[in-house]
Order: sequence, then C-alpha cells, then structure tokens
Amino acid sequence: MRWNSNISPTKSCQISKRPAVRSTPLLTQEFENRIQQAIMVRNMRLSHLITFIAAFILSQFLNIVLSTNELTKMSSASTALKSDNLHTLRYEVPQELVRGYDGDDGDGDEDDDEDAGAIVGAKNEDDGDEDDDEDAGAIVGAKNEDDRNSKKNRPTNIANHHKPTKCTLLAEDEAPTPVILMAHGRSGSSITWETLTQLTGKKNTAYEKNGHDPLKSEKFFNELKNNKRKSHQWAVELMCSIQKQHIETDAGNDEKSAIVGFQWKPHGITLSHEYSKKGLGAVGAQQDPPIRAIYLTRNRIDRKLSNLRHEEQNLEVPAHCEVGDEECLRQHEKSFEKGGIEFPVGKDLLLMLEGERKLDQRLRGYFNRYGVKYIHVEYEKLYKSDNADEWMRMFKFLGKGPSENLTMEEVRSAYAYAPTGAQKRNLRER
Repeated sequence: MRWNSNISPTKSCQISKRPAVRSTPLLTQEFENRIQQAIMVRNMRLSHLITFIAAFILSQFLNIVLSTNELTKMSSASTALKSDNLHTLRYEVPQELVRGYDGDDGDGDEDDDEDAGAIVGAKNEDDGDEDDDEDAGAIVGAKNEDDRNSKKNRPTNIANHHKPTKCTLLAEDEAPTPVILMAHGRSGSSITWETLTQLTGKKNTAYEKNGHDPLKSEKFFNELKNNKRKSHQWAVELMCSIQKQHIETDAGNDEKSAIVGFQWKPHGITLSHEYSKKGLGAVGAQQDPPIRAIYLTRNRIDRKLSNLRHEEQNLEVPAHCEVGDEECLRQHEKSFEKGGIEFPVGKDLLLMLEGERKLDQRLRGYFNRYGVKYIHVEYEKLYKSDNADEWMRMFKFLGKGPSENLTMEEVRSAYAYAPTGAQKRNLRER
C-alpha cells in the first residue's frame, strides 16, 4: 500500500465547519402584535386591581370615620345613666335602640308598615341548618348571617317537607285557641298571659318550653335534633298536646279555657337553629286552625335593669309576687336596700342596644318569611297607659275576650301578680 505524501495528516484530521448563517429576525410581526396585546391586557387588569383596592380602602376609612362620629355622639348621651332617673336617657339615646321593637306592630292591619323592618331582618339570614355558625355574636344580634337564601320575602311552607303531625288541632269554635307568647325574660310575659286567660275564660299558665336562658334553650333544640322521634313539627305537636290536655281537664266544668299555649323565649343563640326556624315554618303552615303568636316587647333598658337586679344581686326572693302577698312585696322592697346596680354605659350600652335591635329585626323577619300569624304589643302600653287599647287589640287579634269598651280598671282587677319594680333607680356607672 502506497502512502500519498501529498495529503497532510493535519489537514485530514481537521473538522469542517459550516459556513456562518446570516442572522434573521426570529419574531414575526404577528407574534410581536400578540405580545403587545398581552402586555396591554395585563396592564389593564393591574390598573383595575389597583383601582379596586384603592376604592375599598377609601370606603372602609369613610365607614370608620362615620361610625366613630356616630358612636361618639351617642356615647355622650348615654352618660345620663349617672343620674338616678333614667327617663332623661330615653329621650337622648335614639329611641329605635331603646324601645323593645323596631316600629312594626305586626298585626297585619292596613295601617301597619308591615315589611319595613321585617324584610331587613330576613335579608341576611342563612337558610342552612346544621352549618349555622351560632356563637357569641348570635347573642347580640348575629351580625354575620349568610345571604344564601334567594327566597327571602315570602312565606315558606317548610312544614310540607316533613311528615304530618301525629295530633290534629281542633277548630277554634270547639276548642281553646292555640297561642304562642313570644317574649324575652323580664318583659311581663307571665302576668300578660294570665291576664289574657282570666279575661277570656278560665285562667291557665303558659310554660316556657324552649328554655328560660340561652344554655337551656340550646340544650332543648339540640335534644330535638338528636331525637329521631321528633320532627320539625314539634311546635305544632306540642300545641296540639296542650290543647288536648286542657280539653280533658275542663271537661264537665262550666268555666273553660278560651286560649291555651306556651311561652317561647327568642334567645339569639338559638333563634337560627334548624329546629327553631323550621318549627316556626310549621307554625306558619298550620292554617286550619291557625296558631297565633303574640310578640311582647319591653323598653330594653328597663328589661336590662330588671335582669341585672335579679342576676347580679343574686336575689333569693321570688321573681313575681301574687296580688295580696305582702311578705313577698316586703322582700322585694328590702332587696333594693342592698345597693345600686352597675349598668353599662358608653360603647357597651350602645352595642347592647344595637344587638337587641338586630335580634328584634331577625325575629320579625322570620315571622314574615314563614307566614306566622302574629301581633306585636308593647309592655309600656299594656301597663303604663290610662286606656286599655293595647289589650283590646290583642283580644281582637285572638278573636276572643273583650275587644271593645274595656277599661284599665277591669284589666287591673284581673292581674294575678303585683308590681315589684322600684320607683327610683339607684345606679352606678360601669
């Protein structure tokens, strides 16, 4: 084999290189346009986000300023509690916070502004059941209700979703009228009920069935929920049982009960409970005969004072004194000698009153949403008036008792309990 000397070994081992390619643009005009459009969209979204955040911060700042000014203005008025006389306070603190209701008397007459406050109460309610977030906020009005129910402002026939009641209510012309007395504690519910029954027929008692205080009320509704034998018709079944019991008791007697029923305490912590709301739904759905509800309210400051006097001082005297029981009345008078009552003022007072107002709205919202046939009456018009107009309104609503020409002398003669409140308040600012 002959070696070719003309070929250089070095040259034969060299790696050939590709000729340099001329640089050309990688981005076409169309691609560049798309990038520009994407950048513009991003900038627009960023601009909208910045604008939204700025508007939100500004609105929150304005709300804080307005709320602070309002609280400051009302807080200065609440210092009137330093005085022994609370009447001054009632004219300085906004009346919609102090009085026991929010303006609607709820009896369905043409002269009522029926839904003005009730729809507000129903507006922010959660239509869920087990997932209701019942916490401390619920006690003062449950400010943070969900708005998930789209069918707010019309009666809801909830009872149709559940099995029929085991007991059947009898017609009003052959049996006592079924009535629920809805009232907070220390609102005069006991004397009101016994006076109503005394003036319509045989006197009887309406017992508190859902618990006197929030904890007992929560236990009551939870036991209903956990008892498979109980349905959402519990209130109708209970009313039917009470009516049947009175019919059997009154059999053979000349004097018979004209109205029968039970007391329902509307505690904020349980008002949105599944068995509370749907119990009201069953009451509203019961139409033949209807179950009537009386919603009794009292001046919120007077009611708070009464509660504090019985709770903070740990009184060992009865909550009520029967007419003529002088010993009981002396014990109540002596209890006032133990000292004054510490009453909240300033922001604490305003928060309490606002919470009570929202709870009132929420309850009346439920009445209207579920179609409950109810009337609202005021303690002050029942017991501090020179006429019996408020009593006659109730009798007309019930369809039994003296609905005209009734005097306060006749009403007072039917009282089962004597007044136990002090004429002069002895308060300490807290």
